Amino acid sequence: MPGKYHKNLNKELNKIGKELISEIKSDIVRKKAVDTGKMKSSIEYKVDDLSNGGSIQVEAIDYYQYVDSGTRYIKPRNFTKDSIAKVVKKNKDNLKQAAMKDIEELIKQTIYKK
Repeated sequence: MPGKYHKNLNKELNKIGKELISEIKSDIVRKKAVDTGKMKSSIEYKVDDLSNGGSIQVEAIDYYQYVDSGTRYIKPRNFTKDSIAKVVKKNKDNLKQAAMKDIEELIKQTIYKK
């Protein structure tokens, strides 16, 4: 139950997801990988179930992976990898604090129960 036990972490992951998508889209423009804009506008994120550890998934149009990772005909652009590194580095402390708040709240909820 992410809402009950992981509300701070869930909130932080959603904030980071929005920031990550914004950074990926900016990186696509910086690296001049925009033709029609369809790929850029297709990029979204979702936060997976926190009861299993949680993660942020980036979703996009099917050919995004080829432009991002490259092929033998296209050099890799690494939008995802570069953006993740930048956003995680910037938000690492916020993630730790959110997780600690959730742990504290869980302990407080269970400490008096028998």
